Amino acid sequence: MAEPVSLLAVIEFAWRNKWLIMVSGLLCGGIALTVGLLMTPHYRAQVVVMPVTSDLAAGGGVANLVRGLGGLASLAGIGLNSGSSRDEILEFLRSRSFTTEFLRENNLLPILFEEDWDSKAAQWRVPPDKVPTIGDAYEFFTEEVRSIDEDKKSGIVTLSVTWSDPELAAKWANDMVASANARLREKAIEESQRSIEYLKREGEKTNVVAVQEAIGKLTEEQVKSVMLANVRDEYAFKVIDPAVMPEYRDIVRPRRALMLALGLVMGSLFGMMVAFGREYQSSRR
Repeated sequence: MAEPVSLLAVIEFAWRNKWLIMVSGLLCGGIALTVGLLMTPHYRAQVVVMPVTSDLAAGGGVANLVRGLGGLASLAGIGLNSGSSRDEILEFLRSRSFTTEFLRENNLLPILFEEDWDSKAAQWRVPPDKVPTIGDAYEFFTEEVRSIDEDKKSGIVTLSVTWSDPELAAKWANDMVASANARLREKAIEESQRSIEYLKREGEKTNVVAVQEAIGKLTEEQVKSVMLANVRDEYAFKVIDPAVMPEYRDIVRPRRALMLALGLVMGSLFGMMVAFGREYQSSRR
């Protein structure tokens, strides 16, 4: 059974081979730092928002009207959960359809895959079968560029964009929130207008005063919803803290200090292994 190695023996071994260990550590640390300096720096911009919901209160007067009209309100697209719930608007922000639409509208493929794009000729450098698709852009954007984090306790949502151009990172973060607000506002307006048209048609078909009054009140609520959506730019997401351009010193990757530290450690360990091998070979002669 091998005897355990004491700490003193390790210290003596390291002292005997201090120059080899130091040179190896400094060399590997220098290589790691050089690699880090050669890598393209990336910056992170963050926009902080609070989802705005417009659910119909279950105990309100309008909710009672919806219950009273039953199927008619349902056919008009009005229910006890009318409006956008928190989960719905968050999923919309994360959704593939919204993200790909944002990528297309802003023509981001040449920027995301700039190594494959010839800006002077305005065409791809790669063969047709290697040209990045919108699906490739979506995967790269959601995995490497954009992230969405939610604080369950406070309800605050942070949308982060990490990119090599700090100005673009801030612009994309703010533009995504603005675009999501615009899309959800347009959707709400279209749905309310369809409900209004349907309710008006149904109101003309009945002579029951109570039903006509209920339809009139529901129509009024839908008109208010349209008016609110038209005047509220931050329809689904209220911006608490907009994204600003990160400072050029605020690099999130590569983490050069960490790379240097790991290089020094790994280099020192490599030096110790080489020194151990040398002493072992010497002891066998």
